[in-house]
Amino acid sequence: MMQGVCFALLIFFMGCASPSNVGFLKGLAANEEQKAAVLQAETVRFQELKRAISDRKLKTEISQGEFERQFGKPVVVLQEGTREKYVYKSGKAGWFGGEKVYLYFDQQSKLVKWECVRFECQSA
Repeated sequence: MMQGVCFALLIFFMGCASPSNVGFLKGLAANEEQKAAVLQAETVRFQELKRAISDRKLKTEISQGEFERQFGKPVVVLQEGTREKYVYKSGKAGWFGGEKVYLYFDQQSKLVKWECVRFECQSA
């Protein structure tokens, strides 16, 4: 009985170790590493933006291009009428909880205001 179980496990693991499965498993590991790197970068950008707001270094009228050079790309960009809304959040924060910053750019691509969610900040 025990030999049958051992043989079945050997066959199972041999099947998992096929070249195509090993490549698949390596791909999964690489995707997890890539996901972790993206979330870490998202968190760093959010913390830099949060610090700039608290230090009162963020000013309205900065262009979207200059803003992105300074703080990186937002997590998401939403179109709200004639304005664009940038969303920055920590990689650890979910969409329905956690701290976020919304930044609003006008038709001339200039920052007109920002809004802090779930933390206090000086708004524009």
